[in-house]
Amino acid sequence: MSVPRPRRPRERDRASAVDRCITHSSAPPRRWRTRRSTAPASIEDIDTVLKRAPPTQASPTSTRANALLIATSENFGGMAGIVKDFLERTYYPCEGRLEGRPYAVLVCAGTDGTGAMRDVDRVATGWRLHKVHPGLIHKSGVTAQPVIVPDDVLAQCREIGATLAAGVAAGIY
Repeated sequence: MSVPRPRRPRERDRASAVDRCITHSSAPPRRWRTRRSTAPASIEDIDTVLKRAPPTQASPTSTRANALLIATSENFGGMAGIVKDFLERTYYPCEGRLEGRPYAVLVCAGTDGTGAMRDVDRVATGWRLHKVHPGLIHKSGVTAQPVIVPDDVLAQCREIGATLAAGVAAGIY
């Protein structure tokens, strides 16, 4: 697991800093795999830590997440199986600890994407999470093969992450 080193927050920032952004996705489009492309955009006075959740075990850091940004591909009209598996495996360890936390969803789909968005929203409802952004569905027009996500879509993803982080830091969410 590769984790970028966050800058040490100044004393006045400590109370408002976003502690963790945990990612877990199944074979995301090639460009989403790089730390730089998935890291939330930089916002002054807000610290973020990007962590990749282990694919085979529930992460204890999941309960310390201030918000969730869930990225998935759409497979067979729904969210990717490994993302669903991660959400199911972490449900009981996180039960009662994440209620009310904000979340947003990023979907990379061939042609539709609404099934994956609906599936993630359904699971998030069971977790009692609070959706604070309508999310993003990138329709690549490509199915069953690697996708290179355009820079403008990656910029939108960063903006969603930054919005989520800023809202948490400001106490809006």
